Amino acid sequence: KEKEKEKEEEKDKEKEREERGRSEAERKRKRDEEREEREKAVSRHYRASRRERDREHRVRDRERDIEKEYSYRLREFERSEDKRIRNLKQDFRDLEPASEATDREKRKFADRDLDFRDSDVKEWKRRREDREKDRKREQEKDAADRVAQKEEAEEAKRKKKEDEERKIREKKEAEEQARKEAEEAERKKQEEEKKKQEEAERKAREEREAKEKEERDAKAQEQKKQQQDAAAKLLQSVQAEIMSTPATAKAAPPAHVQALFKENEELDANGQPRKHKPLTRLDGPAEERKLRDDEMRRLIQQVPTDKARAFAFDIDWDAVHGNNIIEKKLRPWVKKKVTEFLGNEEQGMIEFILKKVTAHTKPDIILAELEGFLDEEAENFTLKMWRMLIFEVLRVKAR
Repeated sequence: KEKEKEKEEEKDKEKEREERGRSEAERKRKRDEEREEREKAVSRHYRASRRERDREHRVRDRERDIEKEYSYRLREFERSEDKRIRNLKQDFRDLEPASEATDREKRKFADRDLDFRDSDVKEWKRRREDREKDRKREQEKDAADRVAQKEEAEEAKRKKKEDEERKIREKKEAEEQARKEAEEAERKKQEEEKKKQEEAERKAREEREAKEKEERDAKAQEQKKQQQDAAAKLLQSVQAEIMSTPATAKAAPPAHVQALFKENEELDANGQPRKHKPLTRLDGPAEERKLRDDEMRRLIQQVPTDKARAFAFDIDWDAVHGNNIIEKKLRPWVKKKVTEFLGNEEQGMIEFILKKVTAHTKPDIILAELEGFLDEEAENFTLKMWRMLIFEVLRVKAR
């Protein structure tokens, strides 16, 4: 019966091989037909390009490699399948209940036991070694199973511990996040309250500043009006004073006195008075030496530019009057500036300003009296005039 079963199995395998061979031949035939159809689709005079031929070679090589790999895997599968079938049959035979031995088999077993040879010893030893190997293999499997079970238990324990730690950490993070959000909300609330308070303070300050500005403007307007009235009255008094004290022209000497001191003029060939060469100025020992450029820059640096410092500068009035600085330096400059500001040469204004300077009047008082005439330009005009006076005093002292 076993031989018949083996024969049937061999026949089944042969049939399978024949079917696989037919399927492979069928696939090969289909590929050849497809190739022939592709070749028929083009003219017989068509010659493929080099790139096309290379591509076909690559496709053909790839198909051949796939076919080889398929054949190799199929053979491997067949070999493993045969081995698996044999092992499965052996397992089935081992599972079948042992039938009672016949008389013939009993006699055969008895004869074999009585005829104990070296081959039987070897077979017995081999079987014993095989059983020992099997038991050892089973023990190793059991030990491996116990280790794997232990590792699984440890892994489950570790995962459980990690889950607990993760939950605790997430809970702490949630609490921290809630605390931060509460702090942020409180901070925003405080900032809003602070902004509202600052806004209220700013509005109150703006209202107070606007009120103070209105008061200052009203006060300045009133003061300006008073200054204008005072300046107008002062100008009228100055003009009246100038009109009452007219300048006395230098009286010319009598004609007989002029004739007495008149020298005889020399006449040229045409009877006209001869012109003399212009006289050359002879500098005496008291000639003023000119300041060098560096000394001039040094003097300019000594002149204060700040209004408070310039007005507080101590003027040497003896040097001013001794060198006639007011008439020589200030008068032309004041005359030019008054003409620029007022549009015409106001002699009364010029005399008023120079009279104030000659009387050693403080520059703050001069500025207050000029604001009614020059408005915003009064401060700049007074500061420049006083700095010019300081420079001329320093220049005289440096000689």
